Amino acid sequence: MTDYVSKFFGDLIKFRSFGCNFFAPAMPWIELIAFTLSVIFIVLIVYCLSRSKQLMYQADEIWDTFLAGEKLLKRRTIRGWKNILKKMKSRDSAEWRAAIFEADRILGHTLRLAGYQGTSVHERLNAASIDAISNLEELKRAHTVRERLAKDSGVVLTREEALEIVRIYREGFRGLELID
Repeated sequence: MTDYVSKFFGDLIKFRSFGCNFFAPAMPWIELIAFTLSVIFIVLIVYCLSRSKQLMYQADEIWDTFLAGEKLLKRRTIRGWKNILKKMKSRDSAEWRAAIFEADRILGHTLRLAGYQGTSVHERLNAASIDAISNLEELKRAHTVRERLAKDSGVVLTREEALEIVRIYREGFRGLELID
């Protein structure tokens, strides 16, 4: 058994010395090619992230959390709320769905910045208390409807149902003093 191990390591050392001798003259070129490829891939990654708005979203998160605080969050929520209202004026049920998704996204973002623990809006709503959010149970129900809409695209959403769900989110945002 020890003969096989000794032979294996001996062969491994011979192969290593052969590889070093074989690649030694080309090593500066190999390093240059590896460096160039690394730079190209890093530039591509940054470009793809910037095009997907991921970097901007994370920068906005940091700005909201540490630097700007409530004023910027409120301004961004008002902008998002206006977009929701514009979608609700449409006759297209897909726009109503998009408005509900947008309202839920704003709620999740607000709850996360408020410090509620959890990886999803559902978990953060469960972590919240009725003292902090007056219409907490209604928001949970609205979020459940949003989840149902996300999972099943065949769910028919009437205008009245969409308006009711958006009204619940509006009351939640008013309770959190994000909109007037």
